[in-house]
Order: sequence, then structure tokens, then C-alpha cells
Amino acid sequence: MRLRLPNRRPQTTFDMGRYSIAVGFDPRTGKALEVFADDPHRGTEYEFLVSDACTVISIALQYGVPIEALTSSVGRIPAFRLGRQVDIAASPIGEIVDKAESCGILAGE
Repeated sequence: MRLRLPNRRPQTTFDMGRYSIAVGFDPRTGKALEVFADDPHRGTEYEFLVSDACTVISIALQYGVPIEALTSSVGRIPAFRLGRQVDIAASPIGEIVDKAESCGILAGE
């Protein structure tokens, strides 16, 4: 069952470089249950892709899907970072959930 949020709720915003993300919290539990992104590509297909990604992530969180399940399920591509091979997100959805989890905003709830 989907957890409905009150009309007014706390949120935190952080910068991802290409865009910023706002995370909305349930004021009763402190649990993050929604994500919004501010994309600089106004009116483009990419803007709508990022917006739709946030909608999908938010609905998943509101239905109780752990953020770790989302981060482990998104597509990955190999990359060389800081002298070692790593797999990075292959899409905006992956970038958003990875950043949110690495910042500790959504993890462990």
C-alpha cells in the first residue's frame, strides 16, 4: 500500500553538478519518500526523463522499496575513477539513486 504524504513536509536539497535534487521527508517518521530534480535542460526530452525518473523513484519509496534495491537494480557501465575500475550508473535514474544513497539521505530507512 502506498504511503500518502501530508501536503506540507520537510525537504533537503543538494547539488549533483548537472542538476540539484530535493528530497521530501515524511514529517511523522523522518523517512525520505519523494525526490525532485531541477534539470537545466528546460523543455527537452532529457528534462522529462529526469522528472519521470524522480516520479518512479518517489512512488517506489512510497510503496516501501528500499533505496538499496533501486541502486542495485539500475543499469551500470564500467568506468575508471580515482585509479580503479568501478561501475557507474548508466542513466539519470541510476545517478539520482546513487547520489541520494551515497549522501546518506535515503539509505538505511
